[in-house]
Amino acid sequence: MRDDIARARLKRVPVPVRDRMMAARADLPPGAITAVARFFDVLADREEDPDLPSRASFVAACGNESALGLLLRMLERHAPGICLAEGRGLRKGYYRARSSGTGAKGSAHPNRGTEPRNWPAHWAALLPALQEAPIGDSTLRRHVASVNRCAVLLPGLTCPPRIGWLLGWEMARSFRDEGLRPATIAGYLGGLVSLAAHGGVDPDAVAGLRSVQMSCLREARRTPKLKQSRIEALYAKGGYAEVVRAIVRELDRADDHADWRAKAETARATAAILAVTLNVPPRSGDISSWRLGEELVREPWCRVALNWVLPHSVWRRGSIRALSSSGPARPYIARLRVFSRLTCPSA
Repeated sequence: MRDDIARARLKRVPVPVRDRMMAARADLPPGAITAVARFFDVLADREEDPDLPSRASFVAACGNESALGLLLRMLERHAPGICLAEGRGLRKGYYRARSSGTGAKGSAHPNRGTEPRNWPAHWAALLPALQEAPIGDSTLRRHVASVNRCAVLLPGLTCPPRIGWLLGWEMARSFRDEGLRPATIAGYLGGLVSLAAHGGVDPDAVAGLRSVQMSCLREARRTPKLKQSRIEALYAKGGYAEVVRAIVRELDRADDHADWRAKAETARATAAILAVTLNVPPRSGDISSWRLGEELVREPWCRVALNWVLPHSVWRRGSIRALSSSGPARPYIARLRVFSRLTCPSA
């Protein structure tokens, strides 16, 4: 497409956006000009505010997920002032539909789990019984994924893929050679145990495989947890004070972007997760009891207040001074302003 044709095609696009796209003409992916032009044509025809497009406009301008993805990338790069919240919400719908699948018609449990990959024929024959077992969908997906991981090892094993003690021992050794921890190995073998048990494999063979799994679990209980060294490293940086600094960094990062941008949303979500970790373990159950409108109250002017009394804390001038022995950061301050910035970023 020649430059004069491209500029004519973008005639209904705001001038700043058109100029930025034409300046980056050589770097634009195929279809970018058509996608953006069609989108602004739809906005003009629907007489919508270009800064606040509706989801219906994104649907009308994009016939499929690929077209929507291209449009969102181009608008984010060349039209940063446009709110893409509705477009991103539409794309999340595509993600959910793609990940859930539709399943086979007439099946009692359509698409209940992850698809098996590279399973031997006699393993695959056991899958229907596992799918019909009285277990949750998430458990089924976890078991199938674990068996998939076990199946990856089969080409390198010296024993046949016959379920039993020898297969479990060989797999455990191969997983150790890969550097996996005992608890992880036990989890993978547990999926194979469940497949065999529900599939009606010889009980002695299942017991042999399970004995290897239980051996890994006993070893896992004797092995120091990785989190201990990570907690010590966190304490060395200042304990909870370092977590507070990380929260502030994420909130500042969110403030650097428009509220509807994905980067701002990710930064606020990260800050929220970190804020939950400030609640020391003995009080971790309290957070789940907070209710919007009760303990957490949002004022009409957008301020968020926490009407909650900590048994081990003191209120001082709108802040909580937590009396905790968790590291050298005590006592630390968790200001309610953090809640306000998380739930009302424009405040």
